[in-house]
Amino acid sequence: MILSSSVFGGEISLGGEFTHTLRTSLYENLEGIVENDDSKIKERLFSGFLEYSREINIVRVQAGLRFENVNFNYYKSGIYQDEQSKNYNHFFPSFSLSVPVKDIETQLSYTSDITRPIYEMLRNRIDYVNRYTYESGNPLLKPSTSHIGAFKSSYKWLLLYADLQHIKNDFIFSSETYSTENPGIALLRQENAPSYNAMNLMVNAAPKIGNWSPQWSFEIYKQWYKVDAPGLPENNKLSLDRASLAIRWKNSLDLPAGFTLSADINWEGKTDRSNISYKATWWSEASLYKEFFNRRLTLLLQANDIFNTYRNKQMIYYGKIRTMSMDQRYSWRSIGLTVHYKFNIPASKYKGTGAGETQKGRL
Repeated sequence: MILSSSVFGGEISLGGEFTHTLRTSLYENLEGIVENDDSKIKERLFSGFLEYSREINIVRVQAGLRFENVNFNYYKSGIYQDEQSKNYNHFFPSFSLSVPVKDIETQLSYTSDITRPIYEMLRNRIDYVNRYTYESGNPLLKPSTSHIGAFKSSYKWLLLYADLQHIKNDFIFSSETYSTENPGIALLRQENAPSYNAMNLMVNAAPKIGNWSPQWSFEIYKQWYKVDAPGLPENNKLSLDRASLAIRWKNSLDLPAGFTLSADINWEGKTDRSNISYKATWWSEASLYKEFFNRRLTLLLQANDIFNTYRNKQMIYYGKIRTMSMDQRYSWRSIGLTVHYKFNIPASKYKGTGAGETQKGRL
């Protein structure tokens, strides 16, 4: 429910959302290689918010506060588990200040947010990957929170964006020995990472030149993150703080007879993201789009990864006893034709989004 009203020359909104989630997991390994799992999660979430916005001359001010209460109950074989069960109370303030001056609009903002682990991350079972590697979830995972201060300025078709982030309890994989009886088997499990800082800087240019609409985007990302790695002296950590550059060039061309041609090139340089180092990669794609019969019929012809160049090459630091080098080459080069026809187009009256969207995504 959301209620809004005019107060003191501005707009005030308040509302709330309630969800109740039940998830059961039954996992049996008849061969007895890994343990069975019979677990249940009951989670009740209530959130309420209050937001006020007002324009003072040319300045627009917006401030808000959101409160969330989560009651998380975990059961194993029908028995309540006190250690895994939790009750959270979180407050999330937000603030923004917007100042338009002729064709330039500038905004300063602060937001705080939370990301809860998907329920698969909270599983208690152990999955068999291969004879050297098992993988499990972690019912003790805490939600990840972030605080973001951002600056945004736009002038006609030019946009500049920058932010600083403080991230707490991010989700990463760590590695440990599965058991003393099987020291050669590594158990990968989800853990909460130590707090770290990161920054983003992005410049985006999207002019309109006749029938051609190009868009150039330049993005820089940098984090300040340290990890445990094999072979390091005691109490030493490896710094993963390499700044990265990503460049994207998108094009849209309006052709005769209502056709639209698009062609994009993407390049991502070497980068560090939490406990993973990625190598550079690039790929290209193109499409041809056409509408018929007042948008009832649409045709989309797509070509993906045209030169078959995309790859995912990374080094993952799982802790003091294990790293993994991965080089994945995907068969993404393809051509596809999508035909979409709307037989009946009702007039939509409902303008909301519905409750529990985040929770359903976690399932």
